[in-house]
Amino acid sequence: MNQNNEFNDEIDLRDIFFTLWAGKIYIILISIISVFFASFYLQSAQREYSVEYNVKPVGETKNGPSFSGLGGFASLAGVQLPTSSGNDFNIYKDLITAPEVSEIIFENKKIIREIFRSEWDETLNNYSRPPKSKIQIFVNDAKKLLTGNIDINYMPPNPRRLAIFINENIQINQDKETGFLKFTSETSKPKLMLSLI
Repeated sequence: MNQNNEFNDEIDLRDIFFTLWAGKIYIILISIISVFFASFYLQSAQREYSVEYNVKPVGETKNGPSFSGLGGFASLAGVQLPTSSGNDFNIYKDLITAPEVSEIIFENKKIIREIFRSEWDETLNNYSRPPKSKIQIFVNDAKKLLTGNIDINYMPPNPRRLAIFINENIQINQDKETGFLKFTSETSKPKLMLSLI
């Protein structure tokens, strides 16, 4: 009697197959719809690339202010350097996100136009607020209603906005094993990010 109970736990594959065969139309329909939505998403999705750029140190600086290499570049940009012990990597790391450096980068109109492409108006040959979609207008109206915040006036691209863009899109870390300064960014425009770095 114990032997008969052991065989009652077996799965009958034939019953499962007939159950699936009875619902074959639903399975095929759901598969077709899933493939359609997946292909539609892949066609409209923006591809993201991972950009990594490593900077190798040439030499370490000694205690005191540095006026050579990146330290000299910092003094040209008007950035006050710390007099405590530090190396050019730390200076460069702070320098690249400084608004003073953004002012120098901002002179390259080609890069700036590429970064703020959505705001560039060819007909006006100037920057203007990009038109909002119906969904964005609805979301803004809902935010105003819920928070009471008013719309902020449009500010065309400037060095301060460029510094914010760099801070948000480029992560700077020092690799403790190699000592390299590592720039990383997840972007749909890898060439632009490399030229910006």
